[in-house]
Amino acid sequence: MVLWSDPDSPSAPQLEGTVSADVAIVGGGFAGLSCARHLKEADPSLDIALVERDQVGSGASGRNAGIISPFLPITWLIDCSASLQRLDDIRFASRYIAGETRSLIQLIQGEAIACDLRASKIITTGAGGLYQRQLALIGERCLLAGVPGHIATPAELRATIPYPAHGGYVLDGYAIQPLALVQGLRRYIQRLGIRLYENTRVTGLRPAHTGVDVLTHAGACVKAGKVIVATNAYTHQLGLNQRVPKPVITYMLATAPLDRARLEQLGLENQTIVDIGGEYFYARLYQNRLLFGGFDRPDSTAEALSDRDEPYHRRLRTKMIRRFPLLSDAAIEAAWGGPYHETRTHVPIIRALGNMPDVILNIGYGGVGVSLTQFSGRIVAGLILGTAHRDPDSERMHAIYASTRFPVKEGIKLGWRLLRSLI
Repeated sequence: MVLWSDPDSPSAPQLEGTVSADVAIVGGGFAGLSCARHLKEADPSLDIALVERDQVGSGASGRNAGIISPFLPITWLIDCSASLQRLDDIRFASRYIAGETRSLIQLIQGEAIACDLRASKIITTGAGGLYQRQLALIGERCLLAGVPGHIATPAELRATIPYPAHGGYVLDGYAIQPLALVQGLRRYIQRLGIRLYENTRVTGLRPAHTGVDVLTHAGACVKAGKVIVATNAYTHQLGLNQRVPKPVITYMLATAPLDRARLEQLGLENQTIVDIGGEYFYARLYQNRLLFGGFDRPDSTAEALSDRDEPYHRRLRTKMIRRFPLLSDAAIEAAWGGPYHETRTHVPIIRALGNMPDVILNIGYGGVGVSLTQFSGRIVAGLILGTAHRDPDSERMHAIYASTRFPVKEGIKLGWRLLRSLI
């Protein structure tokens, strides 16, 4: 069972026959919705069709922990001292992400999207001396890169984390109910006049005389001038003959509502813990439940069977109880999993296909994907609409994405610093 599921959500019609559009968007998660709204806001005359294989938000966008974090991709934090120009770029990116997060919050409030939006302190921490030193380096890099936050003091950690934690960095972020945000954005783009087709699985893209044909499992077709692929973990199923990240399955648990005494012992009101102590886990409260997620495993199919991966859910529960022993007898109300994918550099892929220049990829969102997807459509709109709708800040952000490489040299330097600190 997925905690965020909504069986009463209405479905859009399935695509039938052949239709035309100026722009077709494949994928109805946060990235696809962002492309739809930013394109339509930039040029209201565009005829846009969004095609989703299930229902909007049925993938990672509607199944995640609902954390909106201003944390930067770890490769940028490693690389931010490589040169003064790189440091300036990464500080710009930090300001850009913070500004776009504010824009999203304004949209949620302006559209009265009931997604349980609330401010949340995000504490990245770990257990053990090694992680204390690692987190000290992360905190130092966050401050250098201009990430809004501060290094946690020992007293602050003791007051906010109910198990022994050593070191940490505190960010000002937000928590949401992610599926409710998806559904609010769905209503918003439909009100803008964007056509939505659900329960329509796209099986391939075919170059046409003018533009691209979007082909579906039922023989329907969208003839589009431009196509945006925003399918993330499902991209490999389109047969694009492109190297894309392989899907990774991650898991989550939600306890039954906890009594007031346990909630006070947890002390997690309006804060989120991200724990890098050996393995990656995260925890937050939602409607008096503890949400606890983690455990990534490689996958090649990106299908929904992960909801029934009971051994992984049992292991995850063991990890939860190790950190929160007071929950040893707490009932688990929901347990689910789902695929996502993340690039080697931890930044998304936004570019045209080499063999089909009218197709734009907007994929590779993991880690802080809830934040990065929301403005991705602004970058894609520049690629689709060209200089008539030029946004210099978005173009610079796109250039920073495109220039990101795994920072081997800087990584070795930081690794050597960490090793020396342990001697």
